[in-house]
Amino acid sequence: MANDRWRTAKCRLLVVVSITLTLLVTLVVTLSANGASLPHRDASTVGDDASPGDCIVTFGRENLAVGTRRQTYGGKAYCAYEGIPYVQPPVGKLRFEDPRPYQFEGARLFQNVSKACPQAYAGLTDKLDETSEDCLYLNVYTRLPDRDESNAALWPVLLWIHGGSFVGIIVVTFNYRLAALGFLSLPDLGINANLGLLDQLEALRWTGRNAPHFGGDPARVTLCGWSAGAASVTYHLYSSAAEGLFQRAIIMSGSMTQSWAYDFDPDRCGREYLRANDATTRDQLQSRSLEHLLSTERTLQIHFFSLFYYCFLPSDDAYRPEPELRFVGRDPFARVRTEPPVSDVPLLVGYTTLEHGNLFLERDFTHTTPNFPNANVTVHALLEEYLDRQPAAANRSTRRRFYQELASVADIIYGIQYFVRQVAARQRAPLYRYLFAYDGAFGYAKHWYYRNQIVRPDLPGPMHGDELGYLFTPYLYRGRRWQDVEAGAYRTERRVQRRMLRLWSNFIKHGNPTPEVAAERNNRTVAERRGRTVRWYPYNDPSPERARHYLRIDRRIQLLPEADGANPFHRLWERVFRCLYEFDCEFLSTGDGDGSGDRSPVDA
Repeated sequence: MANDRWRTAKCRLLVVVSITLTLLVTLVVTLSANGASLPHRDASTVGDDASPGDCIVTFGRENLAVGTRRQTYGGKAYCAYEGIPYVQPPVGKLRFEDPRPYQFEGARLFQNVSKACPQAYAGLTDKLDETSEDCLYLNVYTRLPDRDESNAALWPVLLWIHGGSFVGIIVVTFNYRLAALGFLSLPDLGINANLGLLDQLEALRWTGRNAPHFGGDPARVTLCGWSAGAASVTYHLYSSAAEGLFQRAIIMSGSMTQSWAYDFDPDRCGREYLRANDATTRDQLQSRSLEHLLSTERTLQIHFFSLFYYCFLPSDDAYRPEPELRFVGRDPFARVRTEPPVSDVPLLVGYTTLEHGNLFLERDFTHTTPNFPNANVTVHALLEEYLDRQPAAANRSTRRRFYQELASVADIIYGIQYFVRQVAARQRAPLYRYLFAYDGAFGYAKHWYYRNQIVRPDLPGPMHGDELGYLFTPYLYRGRRWQDVEAGAYRTERRVQRRMLRLWSNFIKHGNPTPEVAAERNNRTVAERRGRTVRWYPYNDPSPERARHYLRIDRRIQLLPEADGANPFHRLWERVFRCLYEFDCEFLSTGDGDGSGDRSPVDA
C-alpha cells in the first residue's frame, strides 16, 4: 500500500508538475491561491456593469484586457489577469496538431484561472470537471498601472513552467498540453512529437509580444521551471526557435538529462496507444472522446510505469522539415556533451538534499530500461551482481537503504549533476549551482508524504518540492495558520524564505543572485557586511579558486566546493549509467563494483 501511494505521489510530483497552477507567484509578499479549486468561466466580453478598478490593459486601439485588483498578505495591491488565451483551443481537428497563435479582440474580462490540461497516470484520480482540452491559457500578475505611464519603468518578467514572492517582478504562468495529448509521437500519421513544448514556445512568444502592455520588459525575461518544468526549460535552452525569447533561466530539481525526460523509443508507446484506442489514423484518434483517451492512457501507464520509463515524453523530432520546429533533435545526453546551449544565458540550477530518498523500493529497479540505449539489461540485474560481492548486503535493512538512496541519485540528482558539468564546460554565461538543505515547516512535500504514511516524520532533509514553500506561498500561510506567522512563529522558516527570495529575485533582475551594490566597500556587498548572505560565485567562474562551488541553502548560507565524487552512490550510479548509455559494463567484473577502489555505498 505504501508503495502504491508513492506511485501516486511520484506521478503527481514528477510528471504532473504542471497539470494546474497550485502555487501562484506574488509581487511583493506571499499570496495564497489554488488554480485547481477555482470555478472555470470563459473570458467574458466587458459590459456596462463591469467595475475593473485600475486593472485595464490596452492592446492596440480597440482591444482591452480587464483583470482583477487584489492584495497580498502584506496589503500590497496588484493586478491579476487570468485565463488569457495564447493559442487556439486544441480541440476537434486541432487535437494532436501544432499550436496555432491566437489574439483576442475587443474588450474582455480575464478574471478566472482556466481549467487544467487533462492527463491520466496510474494512481491518480481524474476529475474531468476540473480539466479540459480547451486549457491553453496563461495568467499575468503585475503591479497596478502607473498613472503617469511616461515615467513607468518596465519590470523584469518571470515566465514560470508551471508552478513566488518576488519584489518588482511581473509573473506569467500558463498551461500546456501534457501526456499523450502533448507528447504522443506518430509522425507517419501526422502526429508530431513535442506538442507540449511547442505550446510553451508560443507562450514565450506571446510574452515577448505583450509583456510591455503589462509593464514588463521583453528584454528581461526569466524562464523558470521545477521538476518536469525544469526539464522543459533545458529543452528551450537548446532550441533555436526559443533563442532571444528569454535572457536567464532557473532550473529546479530537473533537467533534460533525467531518465524520465526523454524517450529513446516513442514508437513503443505510440503503437500501444493506437491499439488501446482501436485506431489506425489520426482522424480516429481525434474522434474519440476525452474520457476514452484518458481511460486507455491510464491502462498504458499501469503497463509501462517504472522508475526508469514513462510513456509520452519529449522525443526526437529531427524528422520535421521545418528547422524552427525541430525542438529536441538527438538525445539530450549527446547534445549537452557536445554542444553549448543555443541560448547562452545566465543559469541558476539546483536540487534538494533528499529529493526522492527513501521513497523507492527494490522492485522499482526490476523493470527493463527502454529509456536508455542499452535496453537489453535491467538496472536490478546490474545491481544484484554488484551486491553479490558485498558481504554487508546480506542484511535486509542495509539492502533496502541501499536501493532507496541510490534511487534518489538515479532519479533526480545524477541527471542534474551531469547537466551542470557538461553545460558549465561549454557555455560562457555564468551558471550558479545551489543545494537546498533546509528541512523546515514550509516544505509541503514531506508533509504530504508523512500525512499519507509514506515517510517517517524523522526522515532528515528536504524532499522533492519542499523548496517551493520558500519561493511560493507556504501551505502554512493558508487559513488560521497565517495568524501564527503574523504572531512571530516560524521565524527560521521566514528568515530562510527572505534570503532565498532575495537571491532568486536578484537573479531574475540582474542575472546575478548576489550583485554588487553602490555602497560596496572592500569588495564586499552590503548583504555580506550585515551577515545576511555570502557572495555567490558562478560554478563556471574563470578563477580556479572560485570555480566548481555551490551555494548550500540551510539555516546558514554557505558557498562550498563541489563534492559529487565523494558520494559513493554517485560513483556507483555513474558506472551503471555508462553501462546503460555507453554499453560499458566492464565494472561488473571489477572487485569493488563502482570501479573506484573507495568505500562501497553498501558500507556508507
